[in-house]
Amino acid sequence: MIQQFQNLQITLEKAMANTATQMQETITKGSDDSFEKLEKLTTRLQMLEKQHAINKERLEKKISAHQNISVKTISNTNTTTHGEQSKVSSDTLGTSAVEDIKLPNMDVTSKNITSDYIMAESFTDARGEYLKIVTKSGKVVQHYWTKPEYQLRNKLRTLLDFPRWCQELSQFCCARGLDDITEESTLTPSEEYALRELICHSVEDDFAAYQVSNHTASEIYSEILTYVQRRYPREVKDKMWKKIVIDATCANEPKIGEILSNIIFLEKFTEKRPAYRLDDNDINEKLIATLTTDLQVSIGPMILEHKDASGLAPTTLIKLIKEVVWKTQKRLYNGPLDIRECPKCHSTLHSPKNCRKHGSDNSKPEWKDNIDHLRHG
Repeated sequence: MIQQFQNLQITLEKAMANTATQMQETITKGSDDSFEKLEKLTTRLQMLEKQHAINKERLEKKISAHQNISVKTISNTNTTTHGEQSKVSSDTLGTSAVEDIKLPNMDVTSKNITSDYIMAESFTDARGEYLKIVTKSGKVVQHYWTKPEYQLRNKLRTLLDFPRWCQELSQFCCARGLDDITEESTLTPSEEYALRELICHSVEDDFAAYQVSNHTASEIYSEILTYVQRRYPREVKDKMWKKIVIDATCANEPKIGEILSNIIFLEKFTEKRPAYRLDDNDINEKLIATLTTDLQVSIGPMILEHKDASGLAPTTLIKLIKEVVWKTQKRLYNGPLDIRECPKCHSTLHSPKNCRKHGSDNSKPEWKDNIDHLRHG
C-alpha cells in the first residue's frame, strides 16, 4: 500500500512537470486555440496539485502508522521473559510482521494499478495532443482529451442530471471505441486514466468533490451510481411511472420526450439485477400506461401500422406518443394549445381532471416536470 502511494506521488510530480511544460509551449506558440488549451491545462495542473497534496497527506499517515507498529512489535519482542522463547502466533505481530511492513524501495517500474493508471502515454500530432489508450481487446485508441468533442456536454451538477449524463457517458465510450464504464466492464489502466479525466471535468456543484478525487474512473462512477440507486430503488421507480399522466391537453411536447427519456435512462443505468431489470417490452407497457384511455385507443393502430411493431424501440414509441397527442389536439381543439400547469402537481403533461395527485400542493413550485418531482410528489 505504501509503495502505491509513493509511486503515485512520483507519477503525479511527473504529470505536473509535463503539464507545466505544455503550458509554456502553448504560450510560446501563440496559436489560435492557445487560450482555450491553456485554460484546460491550467485546470488540469490545479487538479494534479490537489491530488498531490491529498496523496502526500495520506502517505505520511501510512508511513507514521507503519513505523509505530514496527516500534511496538520490536519492543514487545525485546521484553520477553528471560529464558523464554519468543512466540509468534497467527494473530499477533512478530518479526515476520516487521519484515512485511518495511518501507519498500522507490522502484517506479513495479507493476501496480496506481502507477499504470497515471502513466497514460501522451503524444502530439497534427490534430493536437492525445492519449494513447489500449482497450481490453488490444485496440489502440487516440484520445484527444483537450478537444471539445472529447468532453461531455451534459454536466452532472445535481441528482436530476444523472440519467442524461450517464447516457452521454455510455454513448461517449461506444463512439470513441472505449470499453463502456456503465456496463460494469473492467477497464484497462489507460482507459481508467482517460475516463477519470473525462468524469472529473463533467462533475460540478453537488458532485464537485469528485473533481479532486484520486480514485479511479470505475470507483468514482460506482460511488455515484450507488448513491443514485439508493435514492431510486425499484419501488420508487415503480411509483414514479404511475405518477406520469399524459392527456390530450398536453401542449408541452418537448417535455414529453424529456421526462419519459429521463425515467427510461434511470431504469437503464440504475437497475442491474436481471430479475428487476426492464426490457424494451416492459418499458413500452409502462410508456403506454402513462397515456389516458382515449390516447391509448388512438395510439393502438399507429403501433400496429409501424414496421417494427413486434420489436418497437422505446425511443420510437415516444415519438408516436408525441404524434398522437398532436393529432388529438388538432382533431379536438383545431390546433395546439397553450402550455398550462396542472394546479395540483404543477405538471404540464395533463389537465387537473386527469391528475393522479389528490388535493393541491403549491408549496413546491420547483417540482415542475422532472424525476425529483416524480420521486417526492
